[in-house]
Amino acid sequence: MVSRAHKRLQETGPRFDAAPSEVADLLQRFMAAAAAQDHAAVLDLLSPDATAYTDGGRKARAALRPLHGPADIVQVLMGVMMKSMRDGEDWTMEPALANGAPALIRRLKGKVDLVLTLAPDSSGRIAWLY
Repeated sequence: MVSRAHKRLQETGPRFDAAPSEVADLLQRFMAAAAAQDHAAVLDLLSPDATAYTDGGRKARAALRPLHGPADIVQVLMGVMMKSMRDGEDWTMEPALANGAPALIRRLKGKVDLVLTLAPDSSGRIAWLY
């Protein structure tokens, strides 16, 4: 029973050993879907048991608890993006490196507003976002 549990965790959990090129490709597809406001495409990129952790620091609000599941993650992330668009704010998204790993940076009015990193699962879908 323990070996089955370990196997299940390896199959569904985040892989922090994924190749940087794999993560960069996933980030690029995520960035394109999010920028196009394509909720269905973003949902397709997320693992059924995906988890997102937010950190607002002192300047931004963050979710009080981790977000579990694609629906909650998409609702919050797309809501943040839609608010920026409604407010007419000038924003861009670009691929970058954060702590040596592929990341996505969103800039509002030229200043870094969001840094997003992720880890895929064994199927190549997003299992973990921070």
